[in-house]
Amino acid sequence: MIIEFGVFFTVLSIAIITYWSRILDIWGVILATILGFYVYLAGGFHLFLSLLLFHIFGGIITRYKYLKKRSRGIAEDKDWSRGWKNVLSNGFWVAAYLLLHPEGFVASLGGLATAIADTFATEVGLLSRKKPRLITNPLREVEHGASGGVTAIGYLGGILGIFLMLLPETFSNISVEIVMTTIGGGIVGCTVDSILGATIQGLYRCEVCNSLTERKIHCGARTKKERGFRVIDNNIVNFISTGIGGMVSLFLFMAPLSI
Repeated sequence: MIIEFGVFFTVLSIAIITYWSRILDIWGVILATILGFYVYLAGGFHLFLSLLLFHIFGGIITRYKYLKKRSRGIAEDKDWSRGWKNVLSNGFWVAAYLLLHPEGFVASLGGLATAIADTFATEVGLLSRKKPRLITNPLREVEHGASGGVTAIGYLGGILGIFLMLLPETFSNISVEIVMTTIGGGIVGCTVDSILGATIQGLYRCEVCNSLTERKIHCGARTKKERGFRVIDNNIVNFISTGIGGMVSLFLFMAPLSI
């Protein structure tokens, strides 16, 4: 009981720090505190640390060269703070898999790997000097910030994010098999995220500054839909892709190995 109280106090303290640092807004802090404590109780201390590192490194990479990204009109809205929808879309399956399957720990790592790979790939890719390529049509260049656009440096950034997220697991005698299935699930999930972004996610054009955006309101005016469905936003795409990334990791882990 004392240990659990200490962990909850630690989670709450870190949440307050992330709010003060503007990594999360107040509702993001509340939800992250609840999810974080649940993940500790159901998944253990090392998985909790991995979840914590996702939020910390995700906030850092989002803030990195923020002004440069904002000048292009491609930085996140609400400054760099992440809200409760972002926390839920990235963290739901991490928590749910622990409840839904006996090997849920593996699936949770895959979902978390997808979330951090997508965050790093997006934020690093925004700084690429080369224009992104549309994942469904690699010959077509798209604007920075366009959903479904991918870059080589973005993918490398995504893999780096997965390795950073796995740092705590290296101290828990985690098997090489779990590490490899986590990386595989994270890469597949991140790729699925890009495919959904290029096909069904709503993408809009601001008629004031002519930039592409995922927002329905930009520069104080309503944007015009370019493609996708209005009901499918980035949070829904994250929700789907993290779920798939977790399932892929679980499948790879449980599938019989054949030589």
